[in-house]
Amino acid sequence: MASAFTVGDVVISRHDLDRLRALRPGLLDHELTHSRQWALCLGLPFLPLYVASMGWSWLRTGDRAARSLFERGAGLERGGYVDVPTRPLGPVLARGVRSLGAAITGRRGLEAGAGVGTGRPRG
Repeated sequence: MASAFTVGDVVISRHDLDRLRALRPGLLDHELTHSRQWALCLGLPFLPLYVASMGWSWLRTGDRAARSLFERGAGLERGGYVDVPTRPLGPVLARGVRSLGAAITGRRGLEAGAGVGTGRPRG
């Protein structure tokens, strides 16, 4: 869970400023960089770009921040994130396609509810 996040020039945190600095000394510099990124994206377009960047990071690493352009630019370590190596894209995409195919054909639903309400397996 993030200790803070930035929207525009506003840093939002459940901690007061002194506690935030004590918990993560570089975090405010990290968040200041996000504020600058927000300005470079001309405001609100930052949000979908940031979400897309998180999706790319998850796809490549299984972690939402490690390959995010915005998080890397703000300094992963300063933000409390760790660098995670990339994973092969092919198997990740293949697994996603298989899952999507199962959802579309209804296999996942039939398997999940095989014995629901009958007291015995379907078949």
